[in-house]
Amino acid sequence: MTVRILAIHGYGGTFGCALGCDALTGLKDGLGSRGLEVEFSAPRSPHATDDGTGVAWLAGDQRAAGKVVGFTLMDEVFTREGCVNTKTPQPLTAADLPALSEEDNIWEGLRGFESSLDLLVREWEGGAFDGLLGFSQGTLMASLLCAHLREARSDLRQPKFIILCAGFMRPWPAAAGAWWPPCPLLDVPSLHVVGERDTIVANCRSEELCGVYAKSVEFRHRLVGHPPGFGGHVVPWPGDPEGEAFLDALKAFLTESCKEAPAASAPLSRPLGVAASEPTAGLVDAVCRDHSFRTAAGARPSSH
Repeated sequence: MTVRILAIHGYGGTFGCALGCDALTGLKDGLGSRGLEVEFSAPRSPHATDDGTGVAWLAGDQRAAGKVVGFTLMDEVFTREGCVNTKTPQPLTAADLPALSEEDNIWEGLRGFESSLDLLVREWEGGAFDGLLGFSQGTLMASLLCAHLREARSDLRQPKFIILCAGFMRPWPAAAGAWWPPCPLLDVPSLHVVGERDTIVANCRSEELCGVYAKSVEFRHRLVGHPPGFGGHVVPWPGDPEGEAFLDALKAFLTESCKEAPAASAPLSRPLGVAASEPTAGLVDAVCRDHSFRTAAGARPSSH
């Protein structure tokens, strides 16, 4: 079996990783060594960032996102302490983030969303993909693509799974307001990869993204990538024990999600209302427990 994955990059056109590592190559090689062949296609956004650092699916003013997910506060730390290339600051908690209003859920000042979505729909339509992977800003874009496919393109094959690394679900584009946040919850099996030392996206915002999926599994790690100031804002890589544990869990997740008869698969979800510390059922959870990592479905997004 070869699993085909449409990979959606983060801000600047990146997939965070260790110094000298290519994230997608690491995943491909790590899964291949476990007997699972994967193919990635990673289109590049056509929209340049305002700061000239690369490209972004959601380009334009990034301050609205930075306020909600935390990187605006962390930029202040980097500027004040000059530490982005030397040390990893303490990650932000919910208590560190500013209080938000309903207006903060809408991403004012962004550009490129609708043309980015059109491009990704064309990629999906022509690629015979099984599922999606998103990193950072790409997690929001990948999730919006999932919701759009369900809402407006039911004629196309729907994703069998989605992998979301360092993710968040708000703020969202105003143009997506009719179908985001999704109701009912998205029923695509989702694997949420949360870096406990992520300094760019606060863990509480990644946990909110779990809450828009009905079949969510969470994998937490303590890896630190490059630059050190970004902490665990990464796609895990092979060669490190935590990265190897992630690859075991990822293989189990993909194998379950791509079974020909999904109804025969062990369930990935838990009923809403079960405590987040309770592991979900299935092979993915067993693999994660063996490596002392936690899996859990997320709660619904909190409101401020």
